[in-house]
Amino acid sequence: MPQIETSSEWVLAEPIPMEIGFESANYRFDDQVELVGYRVMPASLEVGEVVQVQLYWRTLQEVESYGKVFVHLIDEQEQLVAQDDGQPVSNSYPIPLWQPGTIIVDTHALQLPSDLADGMYTLAVGLYDPKSLQRWTVKEQGGQIVTDGRAILSMAVEVSP
Repeated sequence: MPQIETSSEWVLAEPIPMEIGFESANYRFDDQVELVGYRVMPASLEVGEVVQVQLYWRTLQEVESYGKVFVHLIDEQEQLVAQDDGQPVSNSYPIPLWQPGTIIVDTHALQLPSDLADGMYTLAVGLYDPKSLQRWTVKEQGGQIVTDGRAILSMAVEVSP
């Protein structure tokens, strides 16, 4: 049986250390995986630069589905302007290997287009089945289903020319 060596950089025990300085998020995906927080580095940047989005996931139970993560940067007209898709932790630690209750640190890099207009942009995060491309159901903290299958992060990204 293959083995995966984990790293303390991307597998954390609860509670998440406060010095990390993450933003809280309370979204559940298919009632199996929870997005508990995130960091955006940097929150203000210039066109052509790379924004890092660090997601803090927790499994609520054992998961059999190999969900892929998507991170989208969206403009004010709801148009996708940059994205990153892949298995968690740079395609190295798929969700079925996660132990329930463990926090997984999953970083995604989005290259901003060189012709991107300046302004404020929104980040959206989700999980989807890589075979069917069907997005996992997303629920907000109160249990309300998010209709488009993506969690909108509260922290915006500011782009300047």
